Amino acid sequence: MSYGSRTRILVVDDEASYRKSLVMILSKSGLYEVDEAESGEQAIEALKQSEYDMVILDHQMGEVSGLNVMQWVFEQKMQIPVIVLTGSGSDTIAAEMMKLGAYDYVRKDQIDVSRLPVLVNTTLEGYRSRLERRRMETHARKPLRNSDVVGLLENTSASFSRSAEAVIGLISDEFDEYQRRVRPNLSPAARSDVDRIMRNFQEQLNLVSLFTKTLSDLALIARARRGPQLQPDQGENSIRRNIGEIGESDLEPG
Repeated sequence: MSYGSRTRILVVDDEASYRKSLVMILSKSGLYEVDEAESGEQAIEALKQSEYDMVILDHQMGEVSGLNVMQWVFEQKMQIPVIVLTGSGSDTIAAEMMKLGAYDYVRKDQIDVSRLPVLVNTTLEGYRSRLERRRMETHARKPLRNSDVVGLLENTSASFSRSAEAVIGLISDEFDEYQRRVRPNLSPAARSDVDRIMRNFQEQLNLVSLFTKTLSDLALIARARRGPQLQPDQGENSIRRNIGEIGESDLEPG
C-alpha cells in the first residue's frame, strides 16, 4: 500500500460511460492515480502487473464477473480493499464477495458519484485501521521476546529521529531566514523579544535531541545484552549538528 504518494486505484466496469465518470471524478481530485479495466480479464491482468491501493469493482460483467475477480484476489491472498458496485437486487452476490474479502459494496443507483473521493478516503482509512488492529492483536498474543523489544526500540528511535531531523531542518531554515531578512529590520526592543523566543526554541530542540539520544542508548544497551552493539544513530548525530548550527552567538542582542 502506497503511503506518502498518490493512491493507486483500479476501476473495473464494462459500462464505459459509468467507468469513465468514476475515473474522471477521482482523477480531478488530484489525490489518486487511476487506471481502468473494461472486463474481469483486464482487471486480473492489471492486478498481476501492478500494485494498487484499492479496487472499485463492478460485480456484473461479461465472461469473467466481479465475483470471479474477487475469487482470484482471494486465492492470491492479496491485501487490498475492494469496493463492489452492485445493481438492484444483487445483495446476495455482494454478500458472497464480502465473504471473499471485499471491504464494502455500494449500489450504483444509490451512489453520488461526486462524493466518490470521500467514500474512497473513508474506505482506505478504515481498511488501514483494520490491518493495524489485526497486527496489534497478533503481537499481543505472542510472548514478548528480547528481540521484539530491541526491534521496537530501534524502529521507534529511527522513526523519531527521521521526523525530528526533518522538523529541526525546517526550523533551522526559518531561523536562517530570520537572521538574514527580518532581524536587521527590527527595533532593539523587538529584536530582544524575538531573540528570547528563539532561545526558548533552542532549549526545546535540545530536549528533543536528548530524548532521541535516550532512545538510541536504550536500543544500544538492549542490543549489547544479546549480541554486537549498534552503531551510533546517524539521525541523532545529524539532529545534534542541526541544533549546533543554532548557537547562542547567533542570538546575541545587536
